Amino acid sequence: MIAVVIPTYRRPDMLRALLLSLRTGTRVPDEVIVVDNDPTGSASPEPIDGLHVRVIQAGLGLSVAGARNVGWKESSSDITFFIDDDNVVEPTAIAELARSFEIGDVGLAGPIIYAGDGGTIWCAGITRSPWTGFTRCLLSGATELPSESTWLTEDMPDAFAVPRDVLEAVGGFDEQCFPIHYEEADLGARIRECGLRTIVVRDARVRHYGWVGLSAGRAMVRATVSHGEGRARQMALSRIRFHARHSRGLHRVSSVGLFIPVWLVVTSMACLPARAPLISRLTTVRAIWAGAIAGYAELVAGRTGG
Repeated sequence: MIAVVIPTYRRPDMLRALLLSLRTGTRVPDEVIVVDNDPTGSASPEPIDGLHVRVIQAGLGLSVAGARNVGWKESSSDITFFIDDDNVVEPTAIAELARSFEIGDVGLAGPIIYAGDGGTIWCAGITRSPWTGFTRCLLSGATELPSESTWLTEDMPDAFAVPRDVLEAVGGFDEQCFPIHYEEADLGARIRECGLRTIVVRDARVRHYGWVGLSAGRAMVRATVSHGEGRARQMALSRIRFHARHSRGLHRVSSVGLFIPVWLVVTSMACLPARAPLISRLTTVRAIWAGAIAGYAELVAGRTGG
């Protein structure tokens, strides 16, 4: 059995488009669990014939990790496909992801994610430099796919499938340390520590309609305008927590001690030209530095889980 877990927050039109795409796939999921993170409750999708949808009012705000944990724990399926509400799936996506787990050493499988309706790839996997900590989306901007049917990735944003027994083995998402940002990276790292592979499946495809092409700074300013400064603060805090937990030796010194401060400066500067009121831009910069200060304070106190 396959469950689809969808965290959502005040995007009813996008949510409905995603649900309709699930209904028209070659493998219709056995369960669809929508986890509404709006504290006031806003997700009430109209029924879709042939699609069993259950809505859980979690009200967890920015905690996408918490919403995902609520969803998979409420399901009874063998495989959970997590997908954010600003995506749609192509017809064979779920079937191809499910097929990838027939090889027993796969712990996470993600699709190719395209940027909207065009033929340009947004993300086909993640690679992260151990020295700098900088993250790169594989094949970003490309239109051609490799000949391999699968390849390794460190984790996946937005859309990925994980068997239930793997989620149980690693304890799901760490919603306390990584409520949003790096929650997927932390999950992927812990899955690989179990000796399992995390892969991208070429013939599973998803289309992403969220914030594509924005710099980290501009994206955070936009998030501050929409949701307040908590997201920008958590973005910096999670970055430090992740590398403090999963980096070792000189890699940890380099990423946490040198390149995260560089990221702080570059990202703060990228906030300034964003098209938003000055107060929103300055609030975002302040939040980034507040998150960094909190992260380094945790590191000094030995409370990062590393």
